[in-house]
Amino acid sequence: MTNAMIGTLWLLAAIATDVISTFYMAKANGLQDKVSLAIGALLYIGSFITCVIALKYIQAGVLYVLWAGIGAVAT
Repeated sequence: MTNAMIGTLWLLAAIATDVISTFYMAKANGLQDKVSLAIGALLYIGSFITCVIALKYIQAGVLYVLWAGIGAVAT
């Protein structure tokens, strides 16, 4: 497996956790549903961690453009 493929997989994991965390944050309805809020927050943290790992394999500019673009379409 090449470095680009590894970086892409980490980037896809970051995008997926970002999209799922957005769903849970919306489900939390502000601060009403604490469980959904906690799940969303943990997923956001996971998204940033996987993004940092992907940065080892992909240039920052390319990573940000892909993350923002695919994340916006998926959300």
